[in-house]
Amino acid sequence: MYPHLKYYLAVSFPLKLRIYLTNHSLKKIKLERSTRDQVECIFYPESSPTDAKAHELIEKTLLWMQLYFSRKDPGFTPPLEPFATEFSRSVLSKLSETSFGSVLTYKELGTLIDKPGAARAVGTALHKNPYALIIPCHRVVSKKDIGGFAYPIEIKKLLLAFEKGSI
Repeated sequence: MYPHLKYYLAVSFPLKLRIYLTNHSLKKIKLERSTRDQVECIFYPESSPTDAKAHELIEKTLLWMQLYFSRKDPGFTPPLEPFATEFSRSVLSKLSETSFGSVLTYKELGTLIDKPGAARAVGTALHKNPYALIIPCHRVVSKKDIGGFAYPIEIKKLLLAFEKGSI
C-alpha cells in the first residue's frame, strides 16, 4: 500500500483532489465530487514523503491549487512526469498555455498544434491527461456541446462555471 499524507486547503469547492507524487514530480491528479474540500497526497512506494524534494513538490503543488481556487494565475507549473507520446505532449503542452476562464474546441486545439484534422486524436490525448486542473482539459469543448471528460461531466461543468465566475 502507498504511504498517505493528507493535506487540506482552505477553499470552498466541492471536489476532492488526489495527487499522486514521486519525490521529483507529479504522476497524476484525480478529481472526485465531494461534500468537503480535501487534497490527498499519495506517494509511490519508491518515494519517501520525508524527502526534502518531496516536501518542496508538495508545497509547490498546494500553492498552485490555492492560487487556482482563488481564481489567480499560478504563473508556474509543478514538475510533471513526461507524457507518453510526442502528439500527447504537444496537445497537453499547448493546452497548458490557455488562460483561466477561456475555452476552445478540439478542432481549435488541433489547429494550434498544426493538426487541424485531428480533433478526435486531440480528444483521446485529453482523455489520457494525468494532470487534471494543471493541464486544463476541462477547457476544451465540442463545437456542438460541452464535449467529453475523463471524469464525470458534472465536474467539467462545475470547473467551467467556476472559471467563468458563475459559482
